[in-house]
Amino acid sequence: MCSTPCLNAAAASITAYDQGEFEAIRWLTDEQVLEEPAELLDPHMHRFTRKLQHARR
Repeated sequence: MCSTPCLNAAAASITAYDQGEFEAIRWLTDEQVLEEPAELLDPHMHRFTRKLQHARR
């Protein structure tokens, strides 16, 4: 449980996704997101991930 507002979800809670929009889905840690080349992700994903990291401190 978080002491501040947070996002929590079990990987198994995602049972379907729009296969016309996404080739696949997977769960990543913050560090894994930041290691992914920016060209492969949403243009704002790295900035968003850093903001989440800062908010959790």
